[in-house]
Amino acid sequence: MAHTLISKLKPNFLDISELKYDILISKKQKCALHTNFASKFPFFSFFFIKGDINSVRKELLSKIEWKEGLSLLFVSINEGDDLLYIPKNINQKSLSIVGIDISFSNLKYVKNLYENRFNLSLLQCCAQELPFLDSQFDAVICIGGFNKYKNSIKTAKEFLRVAKPNGKILIADRYSKDFKFQEKLDKLEREILKLTYECNINLVEKEKFYTVEFIKE
Repeated sequence: MAHTLISKLKPNFLDISELKYDILISKKQKCALHTNFASKFPFFSFFFIKGDINSVRKELLSKIEWKEGLSLLFVSINEGDDLLYIPKNINQKSLSIVGIDISFSNLKYVKNLYENRFNLSLLQCCAQELPFLDSQFDAVICIGGFNKYKNSIKTAKEFLRVAKPNGKILIADRYSKDFKFQEKLDKLEREILKLTYECNINLVEKEKFYTVEFIKE
């Protein structure tokens, strides 16, 4: 499905020679990440594999008005667990799904597992500088992975940029009760509200996770 994805991309981000296993690779790969992320959240992997993150996925994805023909961007798609919560009572093949991740091995795993089930395109790139043209997606979903980006405000603005008008942006990740972490969420909310009319940030699953929901005007 690479041809479908190419139509959504800025030409200067694309190097068609870097097409491996039908997975596109962006020219720009420098991502500003938290190097101490694992130590800050020592049980991150456990919770996201075994814990309540699946309840968060189910709840967030239920907020999308599902219908045939939607265009969806899954950021930090990881091993593709989000795709399991797409409703089965619609034609899943009619959905145009793009998954991005900074890990090429994650993308290969997702491709092998889901390529026959969905209309799925995959791209290795950084969420802080998305290679897509403006207004491409009906929904942008990032469940897990958002914390690792140093500039969360820039990343959220990129989500808004590539969303279509009235497109929904859904974010969830591990919550920390550290004061600085809450301060960071408050600042994120203020900056988003400068760009759109509504932003809802909630703590869920006994405050293990936070969710962020906003809509592009």
